[in-house]
Amino acid sequence: MKIYIAPSNQFDNRGVVNFGTEADRMNQVADVAVQALAGHTVIRATGTSSIASRAQQANQLGVQAYVSIHSNAGGGNARGTEVWCYPGSEQGFRLAQAVNARLNGVYPGPNRGIKTNSSFTELAKTDAPAIIIETAFHDNADDARWMIDNITTIGQAIADGVNDWAGRTVTTPPPIIHAAMPQPKDGPLDVDGIVGIVTISRYQTARRLSVDGEGGINTVTDMQNLSQAPWHDGRYDGQDKKLIGEYWPQLFSVRYGPAGSPSVKAMQRWLGTDPDGQHGIDDAEAFQIALNEGRVK
Repeated sequence: MKIYIAPSNQFDNRGVVNFGTEADRMNQVADVAVQALAGHTVIRATGTSSIASRAQQANQLGVQAYVSIHSNAGGGNARGTEVWCYPGSEQGFRLAQAVNARLNGVYPGPNRGIKTNSSFTELAKTDAPAIIIETAFHDNADDARWMIDNITTIGQAIADGVNDWAGRTVTTPPPIIHAAMPQPKDGPLDVDGIVGIVTISRYQTARRLSVDGEGGINTVTDMQNLSQAPWHDGRYDGQDKKLIGEYWPQLFSVRYGPAGSPSVKAMQRWLGTDPDGQHGIDDAEAFQIALNEGRVK
C-alpha cells in the first residue's frame, strides 16, 4: 500500500518546557512511523512544503492513505489526543478510528475522539482517505513532557493504527533515535566544511549529550553555553521555517542564529575565525578541527 506521511511544517509553533517546535517533534514521530510502516511504500512530505502542495503531491502519486501528524494547542489547560477526518468519508473514518484507538492505548490522558472537518485542506483536497492526528497539546506541560518522553511509542502507535486499518500484521521494530541515523565513524572527522549528522554526533558525544545527530534545542543551547553566546535558550532566531540542512550555513541559520546575530559571532570568536556573523565554510572546518583536536569536551 502507498501511504503518504505528512509531519507538521510549523517550525515557528513552539511548545512549553523543552518541547521545541511542533515541526521538530512531529518529524521525530514521523521518523519512527515511517520505519514501522516497512512493507508499505511510504512517501514523506518535506518539512517546509505547503499543505496544499502536499495534498497535490499525494493525489499525483495515487496514494491509498494520507496521514498528517501534528501536535495541538489550546491555551495551556487543554489535554488529549484526537484524530480528524473528512465528514462522510467511510474509509477516512475507519482509518481515524484505528489510529485513535492505538493512541488511546498509550496516552495516559483524555481521549478527545474522532472529529470531522470539511474545510481542512489535507482532508478536503486529498483523493485518498485522509486523517490529521493531533497527538497531544504542546502548550500543556503534562502533554508536552509526555510527547518528549514517548516519541517512539507515539510513532509506533500511529503505524500500528495504519496497519490495523490496512489489514497488515503489526510488527514492533526496535526503538530508534532517528530513522536515517548512520553509524558515527571512528577516527578524525573529514575537515570538509559539511556539518551534518556525523559532525553533530561527534559534538554530542564529546559533550556527553544525547546522541541523535540533530542540532536540536538541547544541542544548540549547549553550543551557546560553550561559546558564551549572549543567550542560552536554544531558540530559533529568524529563519524559523527552514529545514536543518546538511551544510553549516543552513544548520546554523535555523538552529544557532541568523547571519549577523550575536550568537553566530560568539561561536566564531570561540573558534578563532573572523567574527563577521556570516556562516561560512571556514567556520564549519574550524568546528571540525576543534572536535578533532579535543577542544570540545
